[in-house]
Amino acid sequence: MISFINNALKHRNGEKGFSLVELIVVVAILGILVVIAIPVFGAIQETARHNTVKTAAANAATSLAAQVTASGPSAVQPAIEKLNSQNPSELRYSAGGGTQIESVTGGTINVPAVQASMDSTDTIYVYAVNNRGEWAGAGSAGAASQSWPR
Repeated sequence: MISFINNALKHRNGEKGFSLVELIVVVAILGILVVIAIPVFGAIQETARHNTVKTAAANAATSLAAQVTASGPSAVQPAIEKLNSQNPSELRYSAGGGTQIESVTGGTINVPAVQASMDSTDTIYVYAVNNRGEWAGAGSAGAASQSWPR
């Protein structure tokens, strides 16, 4: 194979550089690779954002369960307010039990109703929503998690 390439280069009569056709082929191949790579990269970013929201909801539910165990049910609302004050432009948290949660941008998002009360660690459920409207809900003590983009 290498000898074939060497022979082809020797027969170019001393010309140096690449022909226009060779350059166009290379640019076309690079263009095809870019067209393939951009959607894949976008999907990876979306999955990462969605997993961040799921993890945030699960961590908040675990944290609230610990606070209810330590301080009683009255600790839930102050804890939610504290979570919301930490990153107000990225994530917003709501306690479960309702069918709407407040979004980062100020609107509301409809979510499935969850049987949740804030009086025991078995039933604490927390929703988290990011600044793109993707939300997730998670409960403490192994409650089923759910999530939906937008």
